[in-house]
Amino acid sequence: MDALLPGGVSYRRRFGSIRLFYGEETDLYVEIANAKPLPLAWLRIDDEYPPEVELLATRLNRSYRPGRRLLVNLLSLRWYERVTRRYRLRGTQRGAWKFGPVGIESGDIFGLATRRETWQEPQMLLVYPRSSPSPRWGCRPAIHLAISKPRAGQWRTRSG
Repeated sequence: MDALLPGGVSYRRRFGSIRLFYGEETDLYVEIANAKPLPLAWLRIDDEYPPEVELLATRLNRSYRPGRRLLVNLLSLRWYERVTRRYRLRGTQRGAWKFGPVGIESGDIFGLATRRETWQEPQMLLVYPRSSPSPRWGCRPAIHLAISKPRAGQWRTRSG
């Protein structure tokens, strides 16, 4: 997700992986850039998140929309400055989860003139269901074949 907002401010959210298995973690990068020769005294970014995806080591605020949470970034940017923030996500419930919209607000140092933009393009994160063995039938779930890592030397090619 990449947006160039009026006034030369850009916002970008990207995931380390857009598919997770239940309980897995991935990185979330939020990049904010000021691409103009004037500094921004303050910039507030309200990014909506689903509560079913846990954001580690950060507290989410309540949203005005039911069933949503807000990640709030409040910062000031110098001219041509770019800030990247890294967060950690964990998939705590299976499903396809929508991130967004993003509300971006900025203004002068005195708060006399403010401007607010809302960027509506959502991004999706897919969390696969938890898989567990079934002792009743004595078999392992097929999903383990897809996520198991090869042991050292298991995938050697024959030379000669």
